[in-house]
Amino acid sequence: QDGIKAGNLAMACQTLVSVIFNTAVPTLIAKVGIKKLLACSDLLFAGCLFVLALQSSPERWPTTAVFALLGVPWATTTSVLWYVVGRACEGLSNAGLYNGVFNMSQCFPEITISLVGLVLFGVGGSDKTLFAVGGGGALCAVALLPWLVVPKETDHEDGLDDVLDEVSSFQDPASGASSGEGEGEGYSYGYSTDPGGQGVALWAIVAVSYTHLRAHETPEHLVCRLLLEKKKKKNKDEHVSKSKRK
Repeated sequence: QDGIKAGNLAMACQTLVSVIFNTAVPTLIAKVGIKKLLACSDLLFAGCLFVLALQSSPERWPTTAVFALLGVPWATTTSVLWYVVGRACEGLSNAGLYNGVFNMSQCFPEITISLVGLVLFGVGGSDKTLFAVGGGGALCAVALLPWLVVPKETDHEDGLDDVLDEVSSFQDPASGASSGEGEGEGYSYGYSTDPGGQGVALWAIVAVSYTHLRAHETPEHLVCRLLLEKKKKKNKDEHVSKSKRK
């Protein structure tokens, strides 16, 4: 009974730490980046497992504290990696399939360590041996992080207002040029000034996805789009009808 109570307490503490840490994940991603956050998380995970493996006589409260700390890598695994996959699949027609494959892939380490555990226990290993193997696996994850491809955390669609602010703040009174143009990441811009250099006309072409446009569609845009689609369908039907008559 005491063992069950201690285990439940350790799991409750781990869950509490995980929930609290999850609230700080967006801020940490912005400050240190995804790879550094994952590296720190995996190192903490490895450290906790090695501590459990090296304990000669486990005591209740120190062990509970170690299990509570495991809530940090748990939170990172269940939030940051899903964020990376979600960004990578953004805009793909079969994004659900890739997310499903990733969800299943998270089960592979659990299955692997279960099979390894059977072998270890069969040859005289113990829980400490399994903890040590898990710690080694966490260090391998840290070593693989340099090959992790992290999608851009922001793109020109998200920064559309920043792009327009950049263009609208442009002034060219010194050079005396009456017109000019330039390019940024995902957009082009141009300007023209009147002979006195007082007025500035600006234009900007920003590349946005169809999904982005639909997400910002107003009722007026919806009506125009439906009318255009209806007209295109009508023209297509007329073309097909004329072809058949020929």
